[in-house]
Amino acid sequence: MKNKKIEIYINGEKKLVNNNNSLEDILKAFNVNEKFIAIEVNKEIIPKSLYSNKVILNNDRIEIVEFIGGG
Repeated sequence: MKNKKIEIYINGEKKLVNNNNSLEDILKAFNVNEKFIAIEVNKEIIPKSLYSNKVILNNDRIEIVEFIGGG
């Protein structure tokens, strides 16, 4: 039986993903490097230590901010 797909938003773009994914699973699926980013889910900042435990639900809004150095 196929996994049910849910609709989420990443930086405002609608995406379809499998149900019961963690935030860590989503980052891997979209090839996002966790090293220099901060993530907010539904306007709540998620600590990196919780990425593997944070289950993403239908219509969740994920904002990913990448840190860029410069001089």
